[in-house]
Amino acid sequence: MARMSPRRRAAGFTLIEALIASIVFLLGMAGLLGAIIQARTASAITRRHVNAVAVATDLVAQVQLWAYDDPRLVPSGSPCAEDPTDAAGLLLDPSAPGHASYVACLHGEAQLRSRPWAGLTEADFPVGSGAWDRYRRYFIVQEVDANGLPVSPGQAHSGARKVVWVLVTWHEGATGRRISSQAVKFNPVALTGIGGGQ
Repeated sequence: MARMSPRRRAAGFTLIEALIASIVFLLGMAGLLGAIIQARTASAITRRHVNAVAVATDLVAQVQLWAYDDPRLVPSGSPCAEDPTDAAGLLLDPSAPGHASYVACLHGEAQLRSRPWAGLTEADFPVGSGAWDRYRRYFIVQEVDANGLPVSPGQAHSGARKVVWVLVTWHEGATGRRISSQAVKFNPVALTGIGGGQ
């Protein structure tokens, strides 16, 4: 009787090897998916920040076009005059003591539109599927005389220069965000001694 030769092992992958390769592939894909989600979140945050900068830049450009004695440029009262960039965070925290008084002394949409307005008509941007990124724009006016002393709202437009602080706020989920910018306007009368003018 002829002796049977042992069967040779077939070339290729075994089921266990294929299973291990699939698991390694899935782990790699899970890591890649996490990176894609993180990149998408970072892109959304960046888009909102860029839009906020555009809103602030637009308002600064409009302020530069206004006359020095424009009624919208009356100096802001307290506490805005003492903290024009909202370093204390009163604007972003409605539960903070002093939030209501800080919001009350801000110049906002009503003041912007009280005179002819050529800037952005809306400070909100669509992001698709009926969703919007909402921005709020405010400004604070500080006026000083030639000696650098504050000018009161009752003596508005008599100082040497005005510093206009622009604040734009928006939300990232439940967190409020804010950027600030500024414009400086010099009183043409104080600079030239010639009456009137822009």
